[in-house]
Amino acid sequence: MKEINNVAEKREYIKEQIELADEQTVNLIYDMMDDEDILGNISPEFEAAIQRGIEQADKGQVIPHEEVMKKFTQWRSK
Repeated sequence: MKEINNVAEKREYIKEQIELADEQTVNLIYDMMDDEDILGNISPEFEAAIQRGIEQADKGQVIPHEEVMKKFTQWRSK
């Protein structure tokens, strides 16, 4: 994704992405906008997954950003 600095262009890009989003993503975005404290309403399973991720990061069990972006780009182009 190219970097966008103009607010109007960011809004347009977001609108385009929402139009393409699946139902789960739209619901997530809606819930984020409707909730002042979204992290206060996460499921115990999601909270546990976040904690596992933090523990893995603390142990150095991470994938470099460049590698993740490469895989994401490959996945998105399918």
